[in-house]
Amino acid sequence: ERNAALTLLGNDLDIFAVEEGAWQTECGIIFQKSIPPKNAVKNAVYQARLLARNELRRKQHATQSLKEAEVLRFLTVESKAEYLLQRHCRKSNEPFRNLDFFCRCKPLMDGAYSLKQTDVEVTTARSADIEAVVGDVGTFTLPPLKLNFVDCCCANGNQYLCDDGWNLVKALCR
Repeated sequence: ERNAALTLLGNDLDIFAVEEGAWQTECGIIFQKSIPPKNAVKNAVYQARLLARNELRRKQHATQSLKEAEVLRFLTVESKAEYLLQRHCRKSNEPFRNLDFFCRCKPLMDGAYSLKQTDVEVTTARSADIEAVVGDVGTFTLPPLKLNFVDCCCANGNQYLCDDGWNLVKALCR
């Protein structure tokens, strides 16, 4: 799971800082793009910026601009980890690159392995001069499925990597 998560996240992330903070946080670190960062993290970053700016003034480098590394020094391990993960997932293009995902798929209920045929009402028109034709078309539905993420690899056209992934999936199905 760790290696798959690291592959998903990509490069340019201080993995050790994020892992250290995640281990010290009661429920780990959860990221969802649709949810803004926690107020506690925002406040911690704000306070760290103030402390870093005051330190720069004390060293009489008031004209020097504030660097991120100077701010990160004043964050707690937990706040630093969450900030780094939030920043990476929101700003980096790495999590959005092409990847091949390997998932195990199985029905949620025992014995639900068959497809169910259903009829769907479809409206078609062959041209603008002909009225629409309404009719039923047979289609199939799958039973409710559970997908378990197994692994992923970069989809860079390298057949060797993809073959390894598919071999892993085949081995799990045996």
